[in-house]
Amino acid sequence: MRYLGTVEAVLGEKRFVVRSDSLVPEVNDFVYGARNNKIGLVRRIFGPVECPYIVVVSGESVLADIVGKKVYCGGNFRNGNRKRRS
Repeated sequence: MRYLGTVEAVLGEKRFVVRSDSLVPEVNDFVYGARNNKIGLVRRIFGPVECPYIVVVSGESVLADIVGKKVYCGGNFRNGNRKRRS
């Protein structure tokens, strides 16, 4: 897992925005909380190249107390998406 950034705002019931410091994840990468718990998937990346904003969609409702928390990113290796085939 790599440090992704801090949560800037909650957009709705199941979405929030993360301000990335330097890491630019790929769409559908998993996002984890501080305790290694999976909290969502990267859905959209926008903003400046140096420090982009990332929209994360969560499987459960997001509470307002997540704002300001640090989140981490891990690769998405489910369903054989990144397997090489010959």
